Amino acid sequence: MEKQGKLEIRGAFHIAIIKEVDRTIERFWNDFGIGPWQIITIGAGSERMTLRGKPIFGKVRAAVTQVGPLMIAVDQPLSRPNPYEEILDQRGGGAHHLALIVERLDQATEEMERMGYKEITSAYGIGPSGDGAGAYFDTIGHMGTVIELAQLPSGGMPPPEGVFPSPDKLTKASKITIRGAVYVAIAVRDAGKAAEHYQKDLGIGPWKMVTFGPEVKKATYRKKTVSFAVKRALAQVGPMALALEQPLSGPSPLQDFLDQNGQGIQRICLAVDALGQATEEMQRLGYEELGAVYGFGPKGDGEARCFDTEKSLGIVIELANVSDGA
Repeated sequence: MEKQGKLEIRGAFHIAIIKEVDRTIERFWNDFGIGPWQIITIGAGSERMTLRGKPIFGKVRAAVTQVGPLMIAVDQPLSRPNPYEEILDQRGGGAHHLALIVERLDQATEEMERMGYKEITSAYGIGPSGDGAGAYFDTIGHMGTVIELAQLPSGGMPPPEGVFPSPDKLTKASKITIRGAVYVAIAVRDAGKAAEHYQKDLGIGPWKMVTFGPEVKKATYRKKTVSFAVKRALAQVGPMALALEQPLSGPSPLQDFLDQNGQGIQRICLAVDALGQATEEMQRLGYEELGAVYGFGPKGDGEARCFDTEKSLGIVIELANVSDGA
């Protein structure tokens, strides 16, 4: 697949989860040791915002942290109208968009509109230098999620208004040791077509296409042994791995997500040192195991388990003991 679009994506910026900030980042920190979080407010200064082409006075409280190559943002709108109303009203929040970095947002917006992608919202004047900007586009149908294109401010992002936890409370209470992020998974109905749009419209690729499932030694769904198959397209966006996943057969948390929510960011996969111990801790914390797979990867020793964390964190968490070369 050759790149046809004129966009030059410089890398991945973050994935955004729409939830109440304080409770969500507290759970991330206490349960997984993910943090610390920097907290800022967008729309409190001279930013200029639009929603579907009309000016708005928007305000969003946001918290961000880094997990290896993956930046996670938790966004909480403080005003209406806002671009998150649908996901909040229908699901109470959840993973909303994938943000990608571009050199110039105005040029990128023109190209997105030329390709037929409508702008949902925009914000200009971000950061101390006032030249930061971002815009969301209606790309769910083709790419499985809303795409934000972000022009980073030359003077850096606004300084944080606060940090959680405070510097004197950075001792981690979590008994789960996260080694890093493995990939972000987007549930799609056709992995091949979605990969083509990422490649030709955004220039993201190449994509490795695999069918995952038949080779695993064992798979479970809500504690019952099952057989399943998933078509997966995998690519790097800078240092971050992105997976487009299409369920082919059998019950799975991925199929559940598509049935309930349609296409969207379904989970993040995090690597842990001791999956057995991590699973015991997840059970102690009250998280239900949705599904598990055993015996994948070049050495046949890969193991991964998905947990029902969407209500508290806004996204499904998968913990994996990934073998080298998986």
